[in-house]
Amino acid sequence: MQGYYELRGGAAWLDVSRRGKIRVAGEDRARLLHAMTTNHIQQLTPGTGCYAFFLTAQGRILANANVLCRHDSFLLDIEPETLQKLLEHLDKFIIADDVTLEDVTPTLSTIAVEGPKSPDVLAAAGAPADSPRFRSPFSFDSDH
Repeated sequence: MQGYYELRGGAAWLDVSRRGKIRVAGEDRARLLHAMTTNHIQQLTPGTGCYAFFLTAQGRILANANVLCRHDSFLLDIEPETLQKLLEHLDKFIIADDVTLEDVTPTLSTIAVEGPKSPDVLAAAGAPADSPRFRSPFSFDSDH
């Protein structure tokens, strides 16, 4: 019960490294993702992100993702069960685009810090401040 009380009144962390992570790089990355998702990817700037769905041609949900904009790429944080299906789906639509996809799941450790005092805990740890426009787990790697 201690963890429950910490989550409700303080801050608690959860290891979510098992979630799938796809790095999308290349000159046309924002245009491709903007066309393939239900959100405005082209408006994102480094350090921001959004929640989006990837749909089939029939409008069925293929995957949901936290889309994180980085300086040279986007990071898609997805359910592990949809990783391979989404990689294959995106790859089908890269024809003449300058876009590369990479499964970076094994190279990243991800934690979620949640609760009303999570901004204070993140600040004390020296982690990037959470954007008020986007709430999601942060992924840290050697690029930043």
